[in-house]
Amino acid sequence: ELLEVEGVLFDENRSDSILADTAEENWNMACIFLVLFLISLIYSFTVTLVKVRGRI
Repeated sequence: ELLEVEGVLFDENRSDSILADTAEENWNMACIFLVLFLISLIYSFTVTLVKVRGRI
């Protein structure tokens, strides 16, 4: 006798709460990236202005 084994997809093993947590983590990571990117942009702009004003 051969035993039949059903294939189980990885997503079928995950509960909805885990999927919600993953989505929330992705959203938090995107927001943190955006904030840090804007901070670096403002910093670069400020440093450039200070250096250009120093040469004039």
